[in-house]
Amino acid sequence: NEDRLVISRLSYLLDQPRRGDIVVFNAVDPRDADRGIMLIKRVIGLPGETVEIKDQQVYVNDVWLDEPYINETCWINACPDEVWLLDTNEYFVMGDNRNHSNDSRVFDAVPFDHIIGEVIFRYWPPNGIGLITR
Repeated sequence: NEDRLVISRLSYLLDQPRRGDIVVFNAVDPRDADRGIMLIKRVIGLPGETVEIKDQQVYVNDVWLDEPYINETCWINACPDEVWLLDTNEYFVMGDNRNHSNDSRVFDAVPFDHIIGEVIFRYWPPNGIGLITR
């Protein structure tokens, strides 16, 4: 992808990620982490929560999550029914393009110490310039 972004590293020195934040983090999968790969995903589940995919819909603590930002309805093979219980320092992240995203459904939750910062602004390509909002 050719996007160029401004990342705030200060955001999480003073606060914790919130649901809906778009974060940059060091890869969790050791094969990717060893190569220095970083990923960009949206925070869906917070520490201590239960994230569930049921009938291609996301639920957090048994409450359906309204997600107007996703690009398309999740296919059954991309979003099979599954449940994740997050530990005290773990975040569940998902891509907005659910059917083609390598995210917590594949590599599990992201520990807080892997999170680098919050995406706040896109400056390239020119037709995508703007603030990144939750």
